[in-house]
Amino acid sequence: MPPGRRPGPSVTRDKIVAAARQQFASNGYERASLRAIASGAHVDQRLITHFFGSKRGVFVAAMALPIDPAAFVASVAAPGIRGFGERLAGRWVGLWDSEEGRHLVGLFRSAVSNGHAAKMMRGVFVHVVLRQLVRALDIDHPDRRASLVASQLFGLVVVRYVLRLPAVTAMSPDEVSRWIGPTIQRYLESDAPVRRRRDRAVRQRRAR
Repeated sequence: MPPGRRPGPSVTRDKIVAAARQQFASNGYERASLRAIASGAHVDQRLITHFFGSKRGVFVAAMALPIDPAAFVASVAAPGIRGFGERLAGRWVGLWDSEEGRHLVGLFRSAVSNGHAAKMMRGVFVHVVLRQLVRALDIDHPDRRASLVASQLFGLVVVRYVLRLPAVTAMSPDEVSRWIGPTIQRYLESDAPVRRRRDRAVRQRRAR
């Protein structure tokens, strides 16, 4: 390349994505900054917003995700909390069952055995998707509820796509949503155990 010539758009974009992967793997989604990504790629920070629009946009590119998390959140949360569990379970399985889902299975296998990959996976599915979904419903304990929902969804990924237990792999997305959906719904709508204990104590004092 002649001296003084700047890299073309594709080269610059690739450099940003590489730097973003390093930042997200090292620091997670929340602590990674556009400034640090720009510094790692040796580009002006404005180029990141030019190519990707936002930190979420560069994160999606760095993970090579087959979905836009914001669109996924909007489509599941828009109808409200009623039927949310079944909706989320059905669309979750539909995503992982798709052709693009093969890439997600590869990411998940990497996350199980690699701390950096696990941090990136947590960043997108727990912070960007699940927390935003729960917060969109405007309910209490959003982080705890999102983490419990994640335990159900990723447990499903393990048995359906990694261990491939026959009874689970044979189920259609609709069947999975009917079986798993009520559990997810309970995580979202049930009172926190602490509150139940407090209420029980109040009732006992009143009964004396």
